[in-house]
Amino acid sequence: METKFKIDLNNCTGCGTCEETAPEVFKVVNEKATINNSAINKNIKAAIEAKDSCPDKAIVAV
Repeated sequence: METKFKIDLNNCTGCGTCEETAPEVFKVVNEKATINNSAINKNIKAAIEAKDSCPDKAIVAV
C-alpha cells in the first residue's frame, strides 16, 4: 500500500521543518509546503519523521 500525505494549507506556516527533515519529499514554495507523493515510499522514515515533527501539524496522512 502506498503512503500519501497532504498539507493542510490553513495550518502550514512554511517554517521549513519538513523540508529540512525530508528534502526528497517536501519543499517549501511560496511560503507553503509541497509534497512529492511519489517519493514518500522510498523515503518513508524521513517522511514520517517530518510529519511527526511539523510544529503546525499541517502534514496529514490520507
